[in-house]
Amino acid sequence: MTVNKLLLSTCVCAVPVALAAVPPTPADLRRDVASMMPASTLVYVEAPGLAELAELGLQHPLVATLLDSPLGDLIREQAKMSPEVALGMLNFYAGRPVLPAVAKLSADGVALGISLADGEPVFQLAARGDAATWEEVVELAMTKVAEAWGLPLDKVVPPHKEIRGVDVWVLGDTATIALDDGVFLASNREDALRQMIDLAAAEEAAGLAANPRFQRSREGRGSAPFLWSWVDLNGVEELGLGDGFQNLRAMATQPAPHFLLGSAIASLGGAEELTASLRMAGDSIELGLRGYGVDEGAGRAVLQPIGDAPPPLPRALPDEAARGMFYRDLAGLFRHRVDLFPSDVQPKFAEATTNLALFFGGADLSDELLPSLSPWIGVIARDAEFDEGAVPEIPLPSAAFLVRMAEPEVTGPQMVTAFQTFVSILNVNAAQEMQPSMMLQLAAHEGSTITFARFRTPKPDEGVDLRYNLVPACAQVGDTFVLGTHVSLVKQLVAQLSRGELEAAGESGDSLVLSGAQIAQAVRANEDALVMNSVLNDGKQEQRARQDVRGLILVAELIERLELTATRTAEDEVAVTLRLSLAVSGSK
Repeated sequence: MTVNKLLLSTCVCAVPVALAAVPPTPADLRRDVASMMPASTLVYVEAPGLAELAELGLQHPLVATLLDSPLGDLIREQAKMSPEVALGMLNFYAGRPVLPAVAKLSADGVALGISLADGEPVFQLAARGDAATWEEVVELAMTKVAEAWGLPLDKVVPPHKEIRGVDVWVLGDTATIALDDGVFLASNREDALRQMIDLAAAEEAAGLAANPRFQRSREGRGSAPFLWSWVDLNGVEELGLGDGFQNLRAMATQPAPHFLLGSAIASLGGAEELTASLRMAGDSIELGLRGYGVDEGAGRAVLQPIGDAPPPLPRALPDEAARGMFYRDLAGLFRHRVDLFPSDVQPKFAEATTNLALFFGGADLSDELLPSLSPWIGVIARDAEFDEGAVPEIPLPSAAFLVRMAEPEVTGPQMVTAFQTFVSILNVNAAQEMQPSMMLQLAAHEGSTITFARFRTPKPDEGVDLRYNLVPACAQVGDTFVLGTHVSLVKQLVAQLSRGELEAAGESGDSLVLSGAQIAQAVRANEDALVMNSVLNDGKQEQRARQDVRGLILVAELIERLELTATRTAEDEVAVTLRLSLAVSGSK
């Protein structure tokens, strides 16, 4: 053999040896957790605020506010043990303070990813915290596994294998876990956990974090929330989540969600991605939903224009139970119904057009009436002022709707005619069923004419039943039409509109504000009736029914304000926020 051939043969034979000697790239498990989740991840959840909540425990401002309230007293009264005792027992069985341990284990974040493989969901968990605490927990867990499986401890406690320098335990076909310097990984599939470690070792690999749709959603989450999640709505359909998810996806093509919830919320079902965030402070909880990549399509015609400010409402009064402003482009829904909705619902629109024309003197609903009405509809609820001798046995708050008109001199009389026709039809139906009818009346108030209907005042020996909550009324003030369930509220609003006592309706978009104190007052005033209804209709024992109603009252008293907003923030993006403000001053 020549020298050249000998050298070549030696080099060729040495290559496999040299390659085998090169150690695998170690995994960097401290990198962005999303970059360790596969690009095929369909659901991603992270909890940046878990460590703080666990560290503060029962002293967390929000938890302390709840426990120090009358509602907290009721919880203690009905529970078998107080939260303090329950936590103490948990610490005893765990052999250590549990919440401080959770705080240490999650100090640097916790995240969960869900993907799909072979038609089955795959779970991948990553938690980062104190290394010593994680080692103790894993060793304790492996000891429990050894006891449960009847295996010698030395067969379970040492790691089963090592992947890129990371200790790995394979627990049958159900779970695989890994631990490295305070970073804990877990999955229900070994190959999925190995994938996480491989991604952590590849410098250029970014996994889910490289998904541009995920990046956009993550950048829009704002300041670090307690909990944040991202869902690929197109992908999770393959998980077979059932009818609830299918109904969510179908909302954008059904008329009812557009009418009741508004097009902003209805269009969430047509988004490509949906994110949810939860924020908690000492006196508030905020849940945010945001849809990205909304396929507006024909729905663009009925969505609220971006930045369109709603008109002002009459100034709020201290005893106001609720107020809201909603964008409902009814004219657009009727005009574009063929493009928006499937063919099987089109006959319902035709039927509604025909029937409603009877109320408006034959006016064409889609071409004449609705285009004249503003898409912004205001709603206000306050306590009614009942006449002496006509106070219902169960008094309810009254509500009113306000809408502006482009042609008030034409549309206003049409709306009044519709109101009068509606009352007349109710009276005909009541007469057929041998029930009392209402009398139509007119009253001048603050320069406007109020049309209202009322039942006759009951005799002293007659009961004042639920129907006396209804004294419907309507009025026109300039270009604003007011329709209410009780004439007293309509009078209030007419006076405020006439005097220009207006205030901004709030954020640009649908908004609703509820007063917990007023809700509690209404429930308290009708406590006996609600208890009796629960006993008769739900079959509950009276004591249990009363406890439930009492709990409802305490929940309402704890809530100062409940605010809901829904708005279109970009061409293909909608946001919904639910904010709960607690009545801290109402605590003990």
